[in-house]
Amino acid sequence: MKMGPAPLEVNEQPVRGKRLLTGFTMIELLVVLVIIGILVSLNMGNFSRSSEKNKAKEAEANLQLIYSAQQRYYLNEGEYTNDTENLGIDLEGDSFTYSINATTSPSFTATATRAVSGLACSGRNMTITNQGGLINRTGCDQW
Repeated sequence: MKMGPAPLEVNEQPVRGKRLLTGFTMIELLVVLVIIGILVSLNMGNFSRSSEKNKAKEAEANLQLIYSAQQRYYLNEGEYTNDTENLGIDLEGDSFTYSINATTSPSFTATATRAVSGLACSGRNMTITNQGGLINRTGCDQW
């Protein structure tokens, strides 16, 4: 009487020659990649919003720095300046461009404009004046 191959034990792997027949199929790998892609895409919105908020906080800190430097400059010179170089400060970051309008003495307005194009808040402004040093954010919901 002929008997078939011996049944496999639970922990044994079938062997063909010297190679084990284990591994993942292409379909299983594609399913895992699709799931990872979906999870990453869901979190990209949160990441870009938090990144934009961090850039806005950096701009706020720089505007406060301009405000304080303008107050010191006014005490020394009796007027406000339009040039950040006269203030002796180094504005960090490259996400915003900064300008100062001090034409109406004794007043000034410092503006931070979102410099990087193609983003949700590109071209949007934050301003600070010498009226109490409050920052006015305009135009971007993510700030």
